[in-house]
Amino acid sequence: MSEEGYEKQKKELKNLAKAFGAEIIEVNATYELTYPNGDEVREIEKDDSDELKQILAKTLVDGLVGRKPFWRGE
Repeated sequence: MSEEGYEKQKKELKNLAKAFGAEIIEVNATYELTYPNGDEVREIEKDDSDELKQILAKTLVDGLVGRKPFWRGE
């Protein structure tokens, strides 16, 4: 978001809060992931092979069709 867009949105939210007699507050929260049995969730490791498969599939489709398919939005 641009600084100009941020400032515009900030002003709109202040006006909305004023109209409803409300206050704007900032929420700072933390969370902890655990399984239902209480064990901690292990760190998720990214598998780049899925990303490579997507790139190869897209390249194959683009090559077969000769252009980007209509369902890709372009």
